Amino acid sequence: MIRDGLPEDVPAVLAMFDSAVAWLTARGRTGQWGDRPFSEDPARVERITSWALSGGMRVAEVG
Repeated sequence: MIRDGLPEDVPAVLAMFDSAVAWLTARGRTGQWGDRPFSEDPARVERITSWALSGGMRVAEVG
């Protein structure tokens, strides 16, 4: 099922971005998103939160 994202989904979305940044950083590929976790960047947290609040986020659920 695909549904609209909600504010309570923000931590999970941030965790996915943090995981991607860690993976890229471990491979020396920091050009796209840098080496700092999204969850530690207030501007990125605000942006992702705004997606959830404005209807600009979709979440896929399994089960």
